[in-house]
Amino acid sequence: MYDHFTTTDLVLQNTDRAEQIKILEKLLEIAVTPYQRIRVLLALVSSRFDYNSSVATHMPIDLWLSAQREVDQLVSIVATNSSYSVQEITEDYDELAERTPSDEKEAGVVRIRGSIISFVDRLDDEFTKSLQNIDPHGTEYVDRLKDEKVLYCTICRAESFYEKTGQDDPLARVIMRRLEHIYSKVCVHSTPYFLELTVIFDSPMLLSKHSNPQPPYQTSSPKLRLLHKQQRLG
Repeated sequence: MYDHFTTTDLVLQNTDRAEQIKILEKLLEIAVTPYQRIRVLLALVSSRFDYNSSVATHMPIDLWLSAQREVDQLVSIVATNSSYSVQEITEDYDELAERTPSDEKEAGVVRIRGSIISFVDRLDDEFTKSLQNIDPHGTEYVDRLKDEKVLYCTICRAESFYEKTGQDDPLARVIMRRLEHIYSKVCVHSTPYFLELTVIFDSPMLLSKHSNPQPPYQTSSPKLRLLHKQQRLG
């Protein structure tokens, strides 16, 4: 099966973004191993973010929703498969070859080049851009505000993953994103209470003993508690 993946990887270099997305969606459907799914999701989310990025004021909402679901999938895969890690800096490797933990020399962990926190940042930024460019007096604006709850859950999932794996730098970034969503809210669709209830009732996975995002003020890190305090007082 992986021969098909390597052939398609070369074909992607000569296709436009719309066709790339279609090909990658098909590849995701037939991906079998965690490595295949991670590689496809990294490429697919990147392609969605780059689609019409130079001409549009903000990311089309349908593409944003697809990217949000795929970021959730990506976080879920690396959270449940500790033998695979997505990192911004890795050693060079053959991108056309299948990789498994048993093949890796260092601690049996497959390190894949990419950045989940950058995807979370981009989702959040594109959400804000869309609100800035939609008529605030129309129903489309209200409908768009309702998407904040799925974004907030994605942020909390990423926070849980980074806290579980002890990655302080991306953890600090994602906690700041979370804080920005639960402070200074005046809209009924995005109050802190509403968003926290969304995490509790819509995302039971986040409440497991291995993946429990604490309220920002209860985090175990003194540095992150300070970030919470500064945000609250600022």
